[in-house]
Amino acid sequence: MSTMQNRNPSPQQASTCRWQTTLSAGLCLGLAMNMLAGAQTAGSGQKAVPAPPRASSAAQTAPAASPAPSLHQPPPPALVAARRIILGLNNPNLPPSQPARDADNYAGQYPHSPWLEAVDFYVMEYYRNHQMYPQMFEFGHRILRMDPKAIIVLTQLASIIPSTVRPSDLNRDLMLQQAHDYATRALSDVMQLKPRSGPQPLTPAIIQSLQQQVRAVVLSTYGRIDLVKNHYHRAAAHLRQAIQYDAPAPAAVDYYRLCQALQKSGDIAGARAAVEKAKTLGANNTELQSLIAIKEKQLAAQASAPSANISTARPAAEPKPAVKPAAAPASVGPSVPASPPPATPPATPPATPPATPPAGS
Repeated sequence: MSTMQNRNPSPQQASTCRWQTTLSAGLCLGLAMNMLAGAQTAGSGQKAVPAPPRASSAAQTAPAASPAPSLHQPPPPALVAARRIILGLNNPNLPPSQPARDADNYAGQYPHSPWLEAVDFYVMEYYRNHQMYPQMFEFGHRILRMDPKAIIVLTQLASIIPSTVRPSDLNRDLMLQQAHDYATRALSDVMQLKPRSGPQPLTPAIIQSLQQQVRAVVLSTYGRIDLVKNHYHRAAAHLRQAIQYDAPAPAAVDYYRLCQALQKSGDIAGARAAVEKAKTLGANNTELQSLIAIKEKQLAAQASAPSANISTARPAAEPKPAVKPAAAPASVGPSVPASPPPATPPATPPATPPATPPAGS
């Protein structure tokens, strides 16, 4: 049974969740674009039914591609229905409860559809983008029941959970342990990926890039969990490791988190050096720059008054990375029907993929 409580985070926590899933947002977008780019065509531009790869490291053998329909052969009803649900997620007037109803109806009508996982995946993304986290967790767990090694979903849930916990939660430690377990499973699974050919190939270069991105986000997630638990030295160690694998945009955010951990541990000089790195690498991230300006004033005050108490209050918000990472292959996520993806996830680093509210402002 999941340890997640069926409730939304506070407004402050919700604002941080929008940019925390640095890995998975890129993975999700990359997944959709890969499937769209890889769709075969038949006859007068009619798209073939895409082969549905599993969203896990277990699927090392490329599935046989579905035959391209002829000009007179309509696509399978299950595919048509899946496309309709996914396209419908772009409707700005869509009632929030409608995607869940549509997904439930689809599962009831097509319980053995090869696109069932894709429908649940995009509904999960819809709820993540709309900050409806209990619903997001519900569909994430549904996907994990179908595919326990779904790398994208594991990283999504791991990166969101720490941002939804509150100090007053009786099961806070269980929730954070679940996030840690999900992150660890994602890292283990991505490290087991092997090259393969087929409709959605995994080349050594793709695998190496994906492993680096997953490792960065997992280590950053560990650091955010440590910050929530006030383990500042451990948080600093994890964040330093994450920065080694980060692209510049997520590295800027992790340097800001590192600054927080060092500030809390009393290393003001180290915190000032970290925030300077964040300022340089995140030059195009206006939200981050605003937080850095506040942090610099705090650190200057503490440097001039070393005996001052270090505040434990959380900031109202955290910055959003400004650059998306390289897209990850469709072969590590659920199959996506040949149709445009739903609303674009927030700009982040997957992978692709998709952090905890900082422990101090």
